[in-house]
Amino acid sequence: MQATLDEFYQAPEILEALARHEPVTISYRGQLKGVLIPFANPTATKVQNHPFFGMRTDDPRSVTDIMKQLRGEPGNDV
Repeated sequence: MQATLDEFYQAPEILEALARHEPVTISYRGQLKGVLIPFANPTATKVQNHPFFGMRTDDPRSVTDIMKQLRGEPGNDV
């Protein structure tokens, strides 16, 4: 997609082009001023595939109790 700076009010069309992973060139008075490149979203992975997932399965405490201890909240001497 190409757009001039004067046409930038057409933001929905520009956003749609970016959603289609198309770069958008911006020109002003016939001269190229820049290129908007779509954000490359890294592939999402499941939490279960993270190396730290399940590393404390031998700990009988709840996640809430562990987080309170890590945060140093008073009254939690578990």
